Amino acid sequence: MIFISNFPTNFRKNVIFKKLSKCFLVVATLITISFLIRLFFIHPTFSDENFYFNAAKQVLANKAPYRDFFFAHPPLQIYFLALLFKIFGASFAVGKISTLIFSSLSAFLIFFLGKTMYDEKAALTAVVFFIITPAFLSFSSMGYGMFEALLFVLLSFYLFLKEKYLSSSLSMVLAAMFRYTAFIYILPFLIFWKRKNIKKMFVFLFPMAAVTFIVLLSVFGTEYFKDTVLYHTSLKVGVPQPLSLQYWSFSLPIIFLVLLSMIFSFRQKDRTTFYLGLTALVVDLLLLLTLKNIFYHYFIISLPFYMLAIASMFQKMKDVLMKFAIIAVFLLMVFNNFKTIDYYNNPSQAESFKEAADYVAGQTKSGEKIFGEPTLTNYVSFTRGIAITGGYIDSYTTHIAFDGEEKVVEMLSKEKPKIIVEMKLEGNYYYLGVPALKQFIQTHYGNVYNSSGIPEYLVFELRQ
Repeated sequence: MIFISNFPTNFRKNVIFKKLSKCFLVVATLITISFLIRLFFIHPTFSDENFYFNAAKQVLANKAPYRDFFFAHPPLQIYFLALLFKIFGASFAVGKISTLIFSSLSAFLIFFLGKTMYDEKAALTAVVFFIITPAFLSFSSMGYGMFEALLFVLLSFYLFLKEKYLSSSLSMVLAAMFRYTAFIYILPFLIFWKRKNIKKMFVFLFPMAAVTFIVLLSVFGTEYFKDTVLYHTSLKVGVPQPLSLQYWSFSLPIIFLVLLSMIFSFRQKDRTTFYLGLTALVVDLLLLLTLKNIFYHYFIISLPFYMLAIASMFQKMKDVLMKFAIIAVFLLMVFNNFKTIDYYNNPSQAESFKEAADYVAGQTKSGEKIFGEPTLTNYVSFTRGIAITGGYIDSYTTHIAFDGEEKVVEMLSKEKPKIIVEMKLEGNYYYLGVPALKQFIQTHYGNVYNSSGIPEYLVFELRQ
């Protein structure tokens, strides 16, 4: 009886529970609730993830990226997905849940980073700010490969602060094997040049990255270099698009708050926060100047660094009205981008997408093939097992421009897919805006279906 009466007290004194602070428990609760809510709303949508899921399925069918199909990124994302599909089955839900886990684990790492750099209250604040940003609310269940890269960048940064340079280097290389842009985020490490010996990390990082690239080149051949390097640097890819309105809608309030935190930290002689905000801004600027297509999810890795800088200012600021003003900016940011958040999270927004997919699948018999707008055609191929003409799963117009329109038209003329899917967005056609493809489609195909919603899909069927 004495043992039983004392058990709760002894249990609470366990060393594991001593380490579970109130702030950590709050963070764990918030992230778990966020995960469960987002899990409830996963659904098919107009998203590049459909291409990545289908690429992973091709790997399961013993096809190799770069050699058997074009893939513009390092291979770790689709091989990791292929492993998950091998274990749990190739399903849409498995791919989405994987991203949910990575985005949730990233939020946990933000807490540990904030605790290491500042204190637990600042860490908790950074996590809260992170999970209510429009970018997290919109994309944290989207399998773009960015949250996987983010997780390993944050882990690398955390290990660097703990002076685990070999492990930090390995984590950064893993991040880059999801997306090369991860390497740019070595810049925030420079903040700690005097406090940490970054040279020790570079001794591990550069040889490790070089060996990894050489190994991949030897495994996949020169096509790996062509797809992942030349494709992104060639002038044939296209002219840089105007800066995305979505980027500015998501980022302007954050940039304003970061600049405010830099001013505040400069006056407080807080070098860490000042340079943290500065390097994140520099990284975003480099991406804006170098990327040919501006989509916000390319900038997701910058978010934790922004949030840590803003959270540091928030906790050190004594003016209560200013704190309310910062909270108001975040709430206004969510309100201003609610349409985007709703588009990616509300299943009703995807009804026209699913209807178009059902129509394409219904019009295609066994052995017949499809071609067209990559998010829809890859979704149909992934979920229904319908083959894409020529194995040309990356049918983005930038890839077509890279390969050459005439080459693609020649492939289509030879194989004559049963269905070609066109997309119309903001008054612009996807393929009908490409002269060679427009002529081919209008000559051999007839328009048999138009969807409603955003985007609008036009289905063309081969004339008999």
